[in-house]
Amino acid sequence: MKKIILLCMFSVLTVVGIGCTNQSETVVNNLQANVDVKEHTEYLDARKVVWDQLQTDQREFIDGTWEDGTLSTIKLTESMFVKQTDEVNTYVGVEVYAIDFPTKSTSFTNNVIVYADIENLKFIGNGLVD
Repeated sequence: MKKIILLCMFSVLTVVGIGCTNQSETVVNNLQANVDVKEHTEYLDARKVVWDQLQTDQREFIDGTWEDGTLSTIKLTESMFVKQTDEVNTYVGVEVYAIDFPTKSTSFTNNVIVYADIENLKFIGNGLVD
């Protein structure tokens, strides 16, 4: 009788132990997936938020939507802006988002670069392109 009870207890502990191990792996995998999704969402949201701040004629000039933009960070210099203003000059030497959008134009440059504040995603201005 004692052997049967010990065997049952051992079986229960083994099942519980295996279940806890699998649950821990699942929790770790879920946490990693949440981090990946969050990073990807922030990347998409930054492009969308800035896209929504662009003027209609600028959006119409872009080939595609906000999803076609490429997001990167860059430290701004004075020579990187189409139009110099006091507000734009406050960002000189600061790291900001640069979003590169393809354009529909075949006679002009084939991209548009816009800058945005990393903290609040506020549209700063248009960048110069070759």
